[in-house]
Amino acid sequence: MLRDGRVEGAALDATGLTELELARLMLDRTVERVAARGGGHGQGAQGASAAQPGPAAATIEALELPGHEPMTIEVARGEVVGVTGLPGTGFEDIPYLVTGARRARGGTVRTLRGSLDLHRATVARAMRAGIALVPESRLREGIVSELSVRDNIALPNLRRKGRPWFVASGWQQRIAGEAIRKLAIKARSTATLLKEMSGGNQQKVLFAKWLSADPEFLVLHEPTQAVDIGARADLLAAIGEAADCGMGVLLVSAESADLVEICDRILVIHPDRPTRELRGADEDAVLDAVYEASLAAPELEKEPS
Repeated sequence: MLRDGRVEGAALDATGLTELELARLMLDRTVERVAARGGGHGQGAQGASAAQPGPAAATIEALELPGHEPMTIEVARGEVVGVTGLPGTGFEDIPYLVTGARRARGGTVRTLRGSLDLHRATVARAMRAGIALVPESRLREGIVSELSVRDNIALPNLRRKGRPWFVASGWQQRIAGEAIRKLAIKARSTATLLKEMSGGNQQKVLFAKWLSADPEFLVLHEPTQAVDIGARADLLAAIGEAADCGMGVLLVSAESADLVEICDRILVIHPDRPTRELRGADEDAVLDAVYEASLAAPELEKEPS
């Protein structure tokens, strides 16, 4: 096994070698499940929701998703709500419909900062309502690879903190430096171009970019896709910390391991069945619920031969 150009393990006996031990050899540090950490939200070891009393961080009402009944989802302050289902059934569209990235047929999102009509929503209107999206495709929809860490993280804040004739650099340097430290982003400096960084570090910059906008409601789609195990742990921990600070988080993913580890509750969505809510579930229970909905759906009538 190579790490930073050096052999760190050779002829390892795979018998009894766990995933966490293998990760430690790869990364030169111990990677723990978020559920085992003091501030984690995962249901595995702690199982207790950190949702804060009072008005919800976000309430999605009568969202019209093609092929589904209008749905309502409420996310409390300090809560991480997971959404999953069978790929191709439409649950993957939810992050984009509730953040103005795509127009919905109908529905609203209410936050502490305002209300968003999803049929007329835009990303700018969603941002004004305190809603932010971390999209699935970081290269196509999330980051500008030709720009630096500092410039990418500053983008959502330029109108709020800058002026049409002048944008100061001090606050940009500060928030980028804080993100590098907090998320353990591997970069030579805040001026490092994203195209020179690994996928995991690019994903951390994307997360930091939208976290810097201080949203009430953070929506994420497959936030750990195509990252290494160390970056995954750092990202899940950062999501939990954001919720600890009172943010409402909606995590839409087909990765049952991520959902189990970080979510307070999980919604399993299927076009032909009522939405099912899981609490304290393990990965097998999540997968069973996803495929159970599919198997329980009415069979298509066979045409007479």
